[in-house]
Amino acid sequence: MGQSHKLSVDVILSKLIILWVFLTLFLPSMKFFYFSPVLNVISLLAGVAILILGFKHFTINKEGLLAFMFFMLFFALLTSSFWQGYATLSQDYIFKVISIIFIVVVGIVFSNKVNFSSDFLIKLSAFYGLVFCAFSALGIIKASASGALSYLNLGLPIGITVISCFLLFLRAGNKLMKLVYILCFLFSFLMMLKTPARGVLLGTLILLLYMCFIYKRKRYILYSIGLVTPLFIIYWDEIYALSSFVIGKMERLIFSMEEEARYDYYVRVIGYFSEQFWGFGLRSYQPLLGFYPHSLLLEFLMVGGVFLASSFLIILILSFTKIFKNIGCKTDLDFIYILSMYFFIQWHLSYELSSAYGLFLCLSLVMSKKLLVAQPKYEAVAA
Repeated sequence: MGQSHKLSVDVILSKLIILWVFLTLFLPSMKFFYFSPVLNVISLLAGVAILILGFKHFTINKEGLLAFMFFMLFFALLTSSFWQGYATLSQDYIFKVISIIFIVVVGIVFSNKVNFSSDFLIKLSAFYGLVFCAFSALGIIKASASGALSYLNLGLPIGITVISCFLLFLRAGNKLMKLVYILCFLFSFLMMLKTPARGVLLGTLILLLYMCFIYKRKRYILYSIGLVTPLFIIYWDEIYALSSFVIGKMERLIFSMEEEARYDYYVRVIGYFSEQFWGFGLRSYQPLLGFYPHSLLLEFLMVGGVFLASSFLIILILSFTKIFKNIGCKTDLDFIYILSMYFFIQWHLSYELSSAYGLFLCLSLVMSKKLLVAQPKYEAVAA
């Protein structure tokens, strides 16, 4: 009886944690429905409530302690740079940094009590993303040129939707569900093409190709091309009109990098770093560059110099070593692995630290969660 009660508590905690993870991952996009900092507070309070509810049930293993040590070193170096002369702080920025620290700590504490083996998080992400895509298609939600409701934050959840639907398609065990998921994939892919966010498009395409190889579905590349091609033909005029801007920017990004505004940011960051290797302080890029550097690693290089950037680089090396070693073999974390790569790409093409909730949550889970040994579902699907 006691064991049954313990199992039920574990299941409840796991589901609640998954809901909190979902809320944190999609927090920026939820502001299209309700634009208020209250959402950030709700996310924090939800994490606190789960901590209180399962206080006696949470434990931290050696991996969690190691992750905690590296993240706290990183945050200590980050926050210690506030004294630098070019540090530019605001209450909003301080609140967001504290939120990220909280998310990382709670993610480490939650890691060994959450079970991602089921498709619950993937299906929840796909369902939310499809609703988001539908609202975007109907014009209910619209993006602005910049800010919290920019086209970047519009495209971010759509890219996750494309990845979620494709992963569900790979996992589906019968033809009917495969058909449903591929239709959802095509709809979300079409909406992604209509969004002028080249980082989302580039990152999603890279990950789709990677998933085809890692899950031994190389021929799905041809299938996907065959399925997507009609979309280009049917909606060519609309896609071309909207995507010509994106295509032009993509060409500059790949073939003429020196024409990119971010190239100027990169060069100037390296120049400032060569002058002062210990950095210029929190958000020093605002007075020095006038904008964020469009690369998280370069942002840390400018904020805290070689020490802060090196501490973040260690976290990345440890995380991605674990990802590339285990992806495709451990079904419980595969979706988190893929999201980690997705957020990594996005936050090194745009965005700044203050909005990196999803990236830091995924990295904290990757570093601290003990892997569940399970037979991948992909092997059960006919190749």
